[in-house]
Amino acid sequence: MPSRSNSRTGSVTLYDVATFAGVSHQTVSRVVNKASHVAAPTRARVLEAVSHLGYRPNNAARNLVSRRSSLIGVITFCQDSFGPSHLLISVDTAAMKSGYNTLLASITEPTVEAIQRAADDLRTHGVEGIILNVPTAVDLSSLQDVFRHLPYVATDAVAGNEITTVTTDHEYGACISTEHLIELGHRRIACISGPLDWRCGLLRRDGWSRTLKKCGIPKGPSIVGEWSAKGGFVAAEELIKRYPKKFTALVAGNDQMALGAMRALSLHGLSVPKDVSVVGYDDMPEAAFFNPSLTTVTHDFDTAGRTCLEFLLRRIRDPQSPAERLIIKPELVRRESTGKRLRRSDVK
Repeated sequence: MPSRSNSRTGSVTLYDVATFAGVSHQTVSRVVNKASHVAAPTRARVLEAVSHLGYRPNNAARNLVSRRSSLIGVITFCQDSFGPSHLLISVDTAAMKSGYNTLLASITEPTVEAIQRAADDLRTHGVEGIILNVPTAVDLSSLQDVFRHLPYVATDAVAGNEITTVTTDHEYGACISTEHLIELGHRRIACISGPLDWRCGLLRRDGWSRTLKKCGIPKGPSIVGEWSAKGGFVAAEELIKRYPKKFTALVAGNDQMALGAMRALSLHGLSVPKDVSVVGYDDMPEAAFFNPSLTTVTHDFDTAGRTCLEFLLRRIRDPQSPAERLIIKPELVRRESTGKRLRRSDVK
């Protein structure tokens, strides 16, 4: 039986609200749980008492009764990188709109063992399901035992039909950016890719390479960099040093890398897009305000986060529901950092 008062701690109980409002504690319970069968004047009186006394429902006790925690676990890796961090924001926003809160478990290494530890920890907190946001190469077939009967959704992963996934077609995104440069007349197109142990880094580089091959254009120089402006700067410096005057266009692994690369090009007296056209990836909010504004490829984090949550909630409500899959097609955003390849006949 819950205590009717808690004067020692100063916390306000459901019974305090009932006394203040002049109603039964069952009525207060119905109001705070948003039950419909309460008269409007009574509901208003209870809500006024709740506000006046500063009452906060005991969610832990409520969850024990309902066997629901309204918690979604998220396992992530490299949350300080732009892509993973923005997907987390999108998932959290979608969860709040659905009446859920998110609980984050960050891992330092993308291994099945690390995911196992994170899943076990989230399970002790009573999460109803898990979203796995580990964009590096992980054998998802081995995760069935990790999550056991706990519903989960994986992002940006290759998986069989038995696993629910939400992915972006990264290879297609790199294809359309490379095709854009080819249409502008460029035939010497370099690439600064992200780390190749990241699925998106490998697929974006493959998209660049395969598009050049499909169009009968020799593959330009390629450098692997880190997912940051500094990583793009360092990679571009190496690219310029090793392959001077060997490229007129550059496909960067993401927008931050493109920003660093543009800085390196400028320090070497190369103008964007007059001397080198540059394309990024992600369409981060700042991309439109680069100088020049950055041509880039969209990465729809909002759709990805919202769909992850929708898929997971369906599996929570019906664990026997079939696995679902969404592949998001990115789009090219044309801005000022790309231009036509200038030939001698074009220069007056």
